[in-house]
Amino acid sequence: MAKGRQVVENSGLNYKEWEELIDLWIFDAKHRKMLKAHLLDGVSYETLAEKYNYSVTWVRKTIYKAEERLFSKIK
Repeated sequence: MAKGRQVVENSGLNYKEWEELIDLWIFDAKHRKMLKAHLLDGVSYETLAEKYNYSVTWVRKTIYKAEERLFSKIK
C-alpha cells in the first residue's frame, strides 16, 4: 500500500473530511481531481494517466507533490 493511502487510513478522518482538506490545500482543479481519485478512491497512476492523457511519470510526480503539500499542512 502506498504511503499516502496509509496516512489517510490511519488518520481517523473520514472521506468527506479528506475531500475538504484537499479542496482547501490543492489549488489546481485537475490536481485535486487526480489526488482525490488516487488517494481516496484507489485509482491507479496508469488509469489516471490514460484518463487525463499524461504520462504515468507525470501523474506520479504530480500526485506526490500534491500529497507532500497536503500532508505538510495537516501535521
